[in-house]
Amino acid sequence: MSGFSASYLEIDELELVHFLLNAAGQSNRDQINPQDLLDFLKLQCIQVDFGREFSGIGPSLLASPPRALISFHDRLIATEQSLEPSRMRFSVLHEIGHYVLPNHQNAFYICDKRAMGFNTPWTYEKEANQFAANLLFLADRFELEANSHPISPHTVKKLAEQFGASFEATARRIAERTYRDCMFVSFAADNQHAIDSDVEKTWKVRYCIASPSFSHKYFASFTRGVVSPEIAQQVCCFRDISQSVKEVVQIQLPGRASQAFEAEYFFNLFNVFCFLTPANSV
Repeated sequence: MSGFSASYLEIDELELVHFLLNAAGQSNRDQINPQDLLDFLKLQCIQVDFGREFSGIGPSLLASPPRALISFHDRLIATEQSLEPSRMRFSVLHEIGHYVLPNHQNAFYICDKRAMGFNTPWTYEKEANQFAANLLFLADRFELEANSHPISPHTVKKLAEQFGASFEATARRIAERTYRDCMFVSFAADNQHAIDSDVEKTWKVRYCIASPSFSHKYFASFTRGVVSPEIAQQVCCFRDISQSVKEVVQIQLPGRASQAFEAEYFFNLFNVFCFLTPANSV
């Protein structure tokens, strides 16, 4: 046994993160090694083809293909073998979250794309996602790094590579942890004209994350924004996350006059992203 029993830990989630990082020798690393955590917890991890393994299970039981699962009894984590490295790392850390969070102790968890998504509706999955992110970004290490660099796609690329995270998760974490005024916006393509190749894609707000100071001074979210066709045409040609297009936009503040913000757009080959910052602060 590892000597670790989550049910007897009367500490909060961040204390538990720090405990695991220290106990598994991760605190002084530049990038977390999930295998060290697995070894400390005496868990085994394998990669499988879930499409084949679950081919006989009806769609009513599985809403979407699984990304990972954990069997408490077998002390086993399994991940989908086709996941890209950053998603596989996060998936392992997500399942570790289920295993160590005290109120999550159960027999079996199976987690799909929706469970691991930013907007998952399930409390246990939200908690496992948050725990995994705190492990992935080495607790407060990311916060120190992010606040020592400009808010930019170049910083997203640098920190994503440094911490072994996806570009989107890194950009979102920057907005969550920066001390500065910033909002991260993710846009998704509206597929209503997907079969008509002559109709330009419309990029609509998927979600947005405001830094604490941005939310306090300006607004916390918005839903009715789009990427202009001119900007979309430029940014969607980029094949490097660090490339960007900037424009100054006027945004009507709630109960106040409009204000100028600098919008810096970038692309990860799937979604258009944007950092919004007050124009007078750039």
